[in-house]
Amino acid sequence: MKKQLLIYLILVLVLGLGLGGGKVLAQTSPPQEIKLATTVDLPIQGRLLTASGVPVNGGVEAGFRLYSAATDGTLYCEDYHAFNVTNGLYSTTLQCPRQYLDGRDLYLAVKLEGDDEMTPRQKILPVAYAVSFLPGAFVQDAAGTGPVLALAGSNPGLPGAFYAINGDAQGIAAWLDNSSASDATLVVRNMDTDGPLFKGFSGSGEDYDFQISSSGSIESQAISTLTIPGSNIHINNPCANPVYLSDGSLRVTTTSPSCSFSALLSMELPATLYGTNVRVEGFTFYLYTTSSDAYIDALQINVQNTTSAMPFVMAESDLNYFTPGIYSSFSIFPTAHALLGPSYYGPVTMKFDCILTNNTSYIELRSVRVSLSHYVEAP
Repeated sequence: MKKQLLIYLILVLVLGLGLGGGKVLAQTSPPQEIKLATTVDLPIQGRLLTASGVPVNGGVEAGFRLYSAATDGTLYCEDYHAFNVTNGLYSTTLQCPRQYLDGRDLYLAVKLEGDDEMTPRQKILPVAYAVSFLPGAFVQDAAGTGPVLALAGSNPGLPGAFYAINGDAQGIAAWLDNSSASDATLVVRNMDTDGPLFKGFSGSGEDYDFQISSSGSIESQAISTLTIPGSNIHINNPCANPVYLSDGSLRVTTTSPSCSFSALLSMELPATLYGTNVRVEGFTFYLYTTSSDAYIDALQINVQNTTSAMPFVMAESDLNYFTPGIYSSFSIFPTAHALLGPSYYGPVTMKFDCILTNNTSYIELRSVRVSLSHYVEAP
C-alpha cells in the first residue's frame, strides 16, 4: 500500500561548538590535527499516514537522504533503517558526516520501504538564532553592555575554548579590528602566573616558535645576529704588522718569517633579549689568506663569569684554517657555557692563533658574525 509521509524536521546545527569530543593535545605541542566527531546524528520527527489518511502503527523501514539541490545534485549522505511508528508519529535520526553541516543548502529526501523516493525534497531551514552561526554571520550587541560573544571551556589542552582554522594556505585564520583608538585590539590574561600569556606555532615542529611569559618576556626560536668587523681585532706582537683597511678588515703581514701571533677580538654581547636570557648559537668568521704559508693554527672562545677571575671556555679548535686566494667563512659552535644571562656577563673573547711563514703572504680577518637566540628550552 502506498503510504503518504508528512515530515516535520528539526535540526539543531551547532557549527563547530560541542560536536563530539576533540583530541586533547599536550600544551607543548601545536595543533597538528584537530579530530572532532566524524558524523552527526540529525534528529528527524514526522507523521506517517496511509493514502487514505489513517495514521500508521508498527515498524516500518525508510531511507533518508541529504542532497545539495532540490533536484538532481550531489548525494551527501544516506541512512536506511527501521523504526517504530505510533499513531502515525515517529522520531528517528539521520547519520551524516559533519563536514556537510557548514551552512550550505541541504535538501532532505525520503524513500519509504519499496516505494520510489518522494518528491519534492524538503529544504532544511535553520532555527532562527542558529542563522548567526552560518558562514559570514554578523553578531552584534546593540546595547553595548557586555561582550558580543563569550566562550567558556574546560579543555586542559589544545584547542581549548576557541579554535579557528583556515583551509586556504594563503588566507588568514583570524582577524581582529578595533574601532576604538583608546584601547587595545587584543587583551590576553592568564590567571595562572606559572603559564605563558601567549604561544605561537608555525607548524614546522612539535614545540612553540615563540611565547610571551606571564612576566612579559619573549622567548623565540628566531635567531638574532651581530657582526663585528675585523677592525675591532687587536694584535700585540712585534713580528706582526696590522693594517686596518677601509672596509673594516684587518690585514696582518710580517717582516720576520715564521711569525706566530695571537689576534684577540672582544665582544660585548647582550645578556638578555626581550627579557629572556641569551643563548649563543655559533660564531662564523670570514677569512682570506694569500697562500698556505698564512693560516690560523688554532682558536679559542672564552666567556667571563661572575664568580671567578678565570674565564670559561665556550669553544675551541686546533684545526688549521686557510683559504689561499679565496674569501671564505668558517663556523665554530659552543660546546659549553652557551647560555649567558645572569650566570655569565661577558665579554666574550675570541682568540685566533696565527702563523705567517714568509714575508710575502698575509692573513686578512674580515669580520665575525655571532648568532644569538632567546629561546628557553623546556626542562
